[in-house]
Amino acid sequence: FYLLTFLIVIPAIPFIFIAEKIEGIKNVGPRNDYFLAIIVAPILETLIFQYGIFKIYQKIKAVTHKFHWFMWTSAILFGLSHFYSLVYIIFGIAEGFLFGYIYYFYHKNPEKAFWTTALVHCLHNSTSVLLLHFNVIAK
Repeated sequence: FYLLTFLIVIPAIPFIFIAEKIEGIKNVGPRNDYFLAIIVAPILETLIFQYGIFKIYQKIKAVTHKFHWFMWTSAILFGLSHFYSLVYIIFGIAEGFLFGYIYYFYHKNPEKAFWTTALVHCLHNSTSVLLLHFNVIAK
Protein backbone atom coordinates (compact mmCIF):
# COMPACT_ATOMS: atom_id res chain seq x y z
CA PHE A 1 0.00 0.00 0.00
CA TYR A 2 2.85 2.37 0.87
CA LEU A 3 4.46 1.89 -2.53
CA LEU A 4 1.12 2.47 -4.26
CA THR A 5 0.97 5.96 -2.76
CA PHE A 6 4.04 6.83 -4.80
CA LEU A 7 2.99 4.99 -7.92
CA ILE A 8 0.17 7.51 -8.07
CA VAL A 9 2.50 10.48 -7.74
CA ILE A 10 5.72 9.50 -9.54
CA PRO A 11 4.35 9.48 -13.11
CA ALA A 12 2.97 12.96 -12.59
CA ILE A 13 6.04 14.67 -11.13
CA PRO A 14 6.68 16.59 -14.38
CA PHE A 15 3.12 17.97 -14.19
CA ILE A 16 3.71 19.06 -10.60
CA PHE A 17 6.81 21.01 -11.63
CA ILE A 18 4.94 22.64 -14.53
CA ALA A 19 2.00 23.54 -12.31
CA GLU A 20 4.33 24.96 -9.67
CA LYS A 21 5.97 27.17 -12.31
CA ILE A 22 2.63 28.33 -13.71
CA GLU A 23 0.94 28.84 -10.33
CA GLY A 24 4.07 30.16 -8.60
CA ILE A 25 3.86 27.69 -5.72
CA LYS A 26 7.08 27.48 -3.79
CA ASN A 27 5.95 26.06 -0.50
CA VAL A 28 3.23 23.51 0.24
CA GLY A 29 3.40 23.77 3.98
CA PRO A 30 5.72 24.36 6.90
CA ARG A 31 9.07 22.73 6.14
CA ASN A 32 10.36 22.85 9.67
CA ASP A 33 7.46 21.21 11.48
CA TYR A 34 8.17 17.60 10.59
CA PHE A 35 6.26 16.24 13.58
CA LEU A 36 3.04 17.81 12.32
CA ALA A 37 3.57 16.64 8.75
CA ILE A 38 4.67 13.10 9.59
CA ILE A 39 2.64 12.21 12.70
CA VAL A 40 -0.14 14.63 13.58
CA ALA A 41 -1.60 15.36 10.12
CA PRO A 42 -1.84 11.71 8.98
CA ILE A 43 -3.52 10.64 12.23
CA LEU A 44 -5.99 13.56 12.20
CA GLU A 45 -6.69 13.13 8.49
CA THR A 46 -7.29 9.40 8.95
CA LEU A 47 -9.63 10.18 11.84
CA ILE A 48 -11.60 12.68 9.76
CA PHE A 49 -11.45 11.46 6.16
CA GLN A 50 -11.50 7.69 6.60
CA TYR A 51 -12.76 6.76 10.07
CA GLY A 52 -15.26 9.61 10.41
CA ILE A 53 -16.69 9.37 6.91
CA PHE A 54 -16.87 5.56 7.14
CA LYS A 55 -18.83 5.83 10.42
CA ILE A 56 -21.25 8.30 8.85
CA TYR A 57 -21.78 6.01 5.85
CA GLN A 58 -22.41 3.03 8.14
CA LYS A 59 -25.36 4.93 9.64
CA ILE A 60 -26.91 5.72 6.25
CA LYS A 61 -28.78 2.55 5.29
CA ALA A 62 -29.07 3.45 1.59
CA VAL A 63 -25.27 3.43 1.15
CA THR A 64 -24.16 0.98 3.83
CA HIS A 65 -22.99 -1.66 1.34
CA LYS A 66 -21.93 0.72 -1.42
CA PHE A 67 -18.31 1.20 -0.44
CA HIS A 68 -17.49 3.15 -3.60
CA TRP A 69 -19.59 6.05 -2.27
CA PHE A 70 -17.49 6.07 0.90
CA MET A 71 -14.25 5.93 -1.07
CA TRP A 72 -15.21 8.75 -3.45
CA THR A 73 -16.51 10.99 -0.66
CA SER A 74 -13.42 10.31 1.42
CA ALA A 75 -11.09 10.91 -1.53
CA ILE A 76 -12.71 14.14 -2.72
CA LEU A 77 -12.82 15.67 0.76
CA PHE A 78 -9.24 14.58 1.42
CA GLY A 79 -8.12 16.12 -1.86
CA LEU A 80 -9.98 19.37 -1.24
CA SER A 81 -8.28 19.66 2.14
CA HIS A 82 -4.93 19.82 0.29
CA PHE A 83 -5.76 23.08 -1.46
CA TYR A 84 -2.20 24.26 -2.18
CA SER A 85 -2.99 24.12 -5.89
CA LEU A 86 -5.24 22.32 -8.34
CA VAL A 87 -2.50 19.75 -8.94
CA TYR A 88 -2.22 18.98 -5.22
CA ILE A 89 -5.99 18.66 -4.96
CA ILE A 90 -6.01 16.15 -7.82
CA PHE A 91 -3.19 14.11 -6.30
CA GLY A 92 -4.84 14.44 -2.91
CA ILE A 93 -7.98 12.90 -4.38
CA ALA A 94 -5.97 10.04 -5.87
CA GLU A 95 -4.12 9.40 -2.62
CA GLY A 96 -7.33 9.87 -0.63
CA PHE A 97 -8.94 7.19 -2.78
CA LEU A 98 -6.07 4.83 -1.94
CA PHE A 99 -6.27 5.68 1.78
CA GLY A 100 -10.03 5.07 1.63
CA TYR A 101 -9.40 1.71 -0.02
CA ILE A 102 -6.88 0.74 2.68
CA TYR A 103 -9.40 1.69 5.37
CA TYR A 104 -12.17 -0.26 3.67
CA PHE A 105 -9.85 -3.25 3.09
CA TYR A 106 -9.46 -3.63 6.87
CA HIS A 107 -12.86 -2.19 7.90
CA LYS A 108 -13.99 -5.37 9.68
CA ASN A 109 -11.33 -4.60 12.28
CA PRO A 110 -11.74 -0.82 12.83
CA GLU A 111 -8.61 -0.45 14.95
CA LYS A 112 -6.48 -2.20 12.33
CA ALA A 113 -8.16 -0.19 9.56
CA PHE A 114 -7.41 3.09 11.33
CA TRP A 115 -3.79 2.37 12.27
CA THR A 116 -2.86 0.74 8.97
CA THR A 117 -4.23 3.70 7.03
CA ALA A 118 -2.55 6.19 9.37
CA LEU A 119 0.77 4.32 9.20
CA VAL A 120 0.79 4.22 5.39
CA HIS A 121 -0.05 7.92 5.37
CA CYS A 122 2.72 8.63 7.92
CA LEU A 123 5.24 6.68 5.84
CA HIS A 124 4.17 8.50 2.69
CA ASN A 125 4.51 11.90 4.34
CA SER A 126 7.84 11.02 5.96
CA THR A 127 9.29 10.01 2.60
CA SER A 128 7.98 13.20 1.01
CA VAL A 129 9.40 15.35 3.83
CA LEU A 130 12.80 13.66 3.55
CA LEU A 131 12.87 14.17 -0.22
CA LEU A 132 11.96 17.84 0.24
CA HIS A 133 14.48 18.28 3.05
CA PHE A 134 17.33 16.92 0.95
CA ASN A 135 16.17 18.87 -2.12
CA VAL A 136 15.48 15.71 -4.11
CA ILE A 137 12.14 17.20 -5.19
CA ALA A 138 11.30 20.84 -5.74
CA LYS A 139 10.46 23.08 -2.84
